[in-house]
Amino acid sequence: MSGGQGAVDNALDCAEKVFHVLVTGPEPLSLHCGEIGGGWLPARKVDLAELSVLLLKGGCPDEVKDAVWREMVSRARTGRPEWVIGCVGLAMPGLKNVVARAAHKCAPGLAEDIVSEAVAEFGRSFSGSISGVRTWWRGCCCGCGRARCGRGGGRRGT
Repeated sequence: MSGGQGAVDNALDCAEKVFHVLVTGPEPLSLHCGEIGGGWLPARKVDLAELSVLLLKGGCPDEVKDAVWREMVSRARTGRPEWVIGCVGLAMPGLKNVVARAAHKCAPGLAEDIVSEAVAEFGRSFSGSISGVRTWWRGCCCGCGRARCGRGGGRRGT
């Protein structure tokens, strides 16, 4: 999300870089998908980068996505930061989309606040119920709902 050389990373950029580190190397952050994949995901350990691709692939059933998110949020609730970053990394496409839409509707100069608030709210959303449909989208929407137009509600055109 940041610009060129010398640009300062925002919260999403930082989370994306840490996520990349966590999912590469000899022991990447992984889930064993045999029991949560409903036969749709491979019955083996799947690193979160590969899991992200599989979840975004057309045809992935909502039930499988929900099961993965229940497991991810349960792990994030343990307080282990790698699982919180893992959740943010899996939600990155949705978070970027929601943040971009919110930033577009807001006064210039509030983009960094919107990004920071969205990531913080997404992380806080893990304390709510993880049952129900599309926990990941609820997290994205929750993250952007409070972040929308930054502190002070500086909407464009108002």
